[in-house]
Amino acid sequence: MRPWVTILTFHTASAMLYPGCMNTSDREIPYNYTSADDSQVVRFTLGDAVWQALKRLRARRVTGRSARLLLRLIGDLFILGRNPNLYQDLIDSPARRSAYWDEARRDLEIVRGAALQDADVSFAVAAVETALQRLASQLERTPARQARLSRILGGIIGPDNVRFDPFTLVAHATDATDWRCHVPIVVLTPEREDQVPPLLAACAALKLPLIPRGGGTGLTGGAVPLRPGVAMLNTERLDRIRGVRPQLFQTARGPVSAAVMELEAGVVTERAMHAAAQEGWVFATDPPVPGPAPWVEIFRRMPAAKPPCSGARRWIIYCRGNWPWPMVAR
Repeated sequence: MRPWVTILTFHTASAMLYPGCMNTSDREIPYNYTSADDSQVVRFTLGDAVWQALKRLRARRVTGRSARLLLRLIGDLFILGRNPNLYQDLIDSPARRSAYWDEARRDLEIVRGAALQDADVSFAVAAVETALQRLASQLERTPARQARLSRILGGIIGPDNVRFDPFTLVAHATDATDWRCHVPIVVLTPEREDQVPPLLAACAALKLPLIPRGGGTGLTGGAVPLRPGVAMLNTERLDRIRGVRPQLFQTARGPVSAAVMELEAGVVTERAMHAAAQEGWVFATDPPVPGPAPWVEIFRRMPAAKPPCSGARRWIIYCRGNWPWPMVAR
């Protein structure tokens, strides 16, 4: 018996990683409720060389028992790498984890015993065995890694803002593209802007790759982890508006007096527009995005500067990094 009963539906990015290899008849891997066929799952999980070996074995299959056992183990690897609920379940239950490894070893021995020294079978079994050993090592190390991250990063933003729960990890595995490659190992939710610099420094010292993310409304995959072992920096709680202030800018045409609105990265467009209107300004972002899009998402989608509107007597910009955003007076 496998150590789970219900498998949650999970879409995959494999179709994007390996275009043109979909064949609806090649779906023998169990608990694969994604859009990926067997070739995409095997390539994503174990590499192309293993898939080529399995293709050759498929052509000369007799009873198929060994193939079913091997594909079931590959299905285990695939779903455990993409479903943090099941992954956490094995971490939390040593007995269930031990039972799973015992069954996996028995299945591999059955496949190896029926191989009759076939090179392709031996190669595929070795790849699956290596992947299972790597998974076992990851499961053993995960609690200590989480405790270390919680201690170091929690000292900066608070332990409650260092999130490892499966629901949060799944929610941060993709954006509005629904393109899924890997699940992040931690989600960080700072409450204040002054927490961000020391948080970035701590992640750099830990050699922990970090992806900034707002509300997950992006349509370009900019907030999607493309490799394992990545942390997500959620900026939604950085939502303060610091008001409008005048500022003098030096331009090619001489000094220009303008007004600047200071916003934290988690402020959504609708709130920025409302705050500008209260000060007598029109917030003229382009493209017009709906309320849920935080600034971090807008910057990802619109990196180019926009000039002041022609004919406007005054204009206001919001500057963050090298991106000025114009606003015109009513």
